[in-house]
Amino acid sequence: MAFLLAGGAAGVTAQPPVPTPAQAAYAKAASRNVEERFIAEVAGVVGLGHARVRAAMPEERRITAVGTRLIAALEQDLGRALSEEQKRAILDADERRKAALSAVNAHLPGR
Repeated sequence: MAFLLAGGAAGVTAQPPVPTPAQAAYAKAASRNVEERFIAEVAGVVGLGHARVRAAMPEERRITAVGTRLIAALEQDLGRALSEEQKRAILDADERRKAALSAVNAHLPGR
């Protein structure tokens, strides 16, 4: 009987901690700030307003190639190719955006 109880208990796994409402709200606000800084940086690189850059952002932010997709959308919006320096600046900004979002999520319980 003890063997069965021990085996049953071993099969139960603990659930990861869930963020508190305050932690979740902080993470959401911090993530939004990261995205806004990225949009502002890209707007400065290409010389467009924030609204146009925001409109060009891919809908699904979990896409790993946000920078590449954003470059293509901006080039289509502008009707011309961006310079290699502009493309590199956008890709570098996207890497900083991803790192900042990872840092935000790393502070949440269970992550």
